[in-house]
This record gives sequence, structure tokens and C-alpha cells, in this order.
Amino acid sequence: MGSHSFHYIFLLLVFIRTFNFSHGDETSDLINSICKKIDDVAFCTLIFTQNLHQPTVDIKGLTQISVSQSLIFSSDTLKFIIESMDNENNRKKKDLYNICKTTYGVIVDEFEDAMLAFASEDYRTLVFDVERCDRPVSDCQKVLGRDRGMSMRNKRVKTLVKMSIITAEMVASERRFL
Repeated sequence: MGSHSFHYIFLLLVFIRTFNFSHGDETSDLINSICKKIDDVAFCTLIFTQNLHQPTVDIKGLTQISVSQSLIFSSDTLKFIIESMDNENNRKKKDLYNICKTTYGVIVDEFEDAMLAFASEDYRTLVFDVERCDRPVSDCQKVLGRDRGMSMRNKRVKTLVKMSIITAEMVASERRFL
């Protein structure tokens, strides 16, 4: 009961913040064009609007948001996996967490590389790095299935990976035409 109240309060605060934060029409259009390609449109929009540090942001700024948030969420998920593995007594379940520990280790490494590529404006490598993250998330989802603690985390990271792929491809294609 308490966690549901927290989620409703959180969503209310997010909507208030979203509606009070006016960002430029071009930024809104760009966010909408990205998020309509994502299964969880609300989460996608929330991530971008929560992390806008100025009213107008171009595709490069949205790419930075999606890649950095992917790194943060995947790192937090890796920490959760390690803690869960340490606290798990069932050997079979512990082995499943170990598989996800390995896959999320790959994801974190790839997003660290992607951040370096982004900082160097090496957008081809950026695309390559973020595209390599989709399969490991899916692998962990398959292994753990509907694990209570991991299901939502996997879903969020999967959404962020997709956002990163879309924005990285957009910034890379924009760069080709400059």
C-alpha cells in the first residue's frame, strides 16, 4: 500500500514538474519523435524532461542524456544484481544472477566506452557501442524471467538502451551531413 502511494505521489510530482518546465518547441518535437519509437513513451519522456538543464536542447544534448542515464541505470542494476546474488541462498538462482552480472558488466563497459566516444565526437563508435547493449539486456530478461526485483529494472534499461540507439543514430547521421 505504501509503495503504491509513493508511486502516485512521484508521478504527480513528475507531471507538475513537466508541465511547469517549458522547453522549446523544437526540443519538444525532438523528444516526441524519439519517444514515439519507444514502447514506454511516458518513461522516455520523463527521462528527457527530468534531465534537461536548459530550455532548448539539440539531438546532441538528448544523446548525452540517454547515454548517461543508460550508464547510471545499468550501473545501479549491476549493483542490485551483485547484492541479490550475495543474499541469495538458492544455488540455482545464484547462478542465474551470475549470468546477469556478466551481461550487465558488458552493458556498463559498453556505455562507459560510449560516453568516451560521445565526448570525442566519434559518433560511429558511439552507435556501435550502444547497439551492443540490447542483446545482453534481453539475455538477462530471458534468464531471470519475471524475477520480482529484476523485471522492472530490465524493462527500464531496455528502454534506455533503445533511446540511446535512436539518439546515437540521429546524432551520427546529422554529423554526416555537416
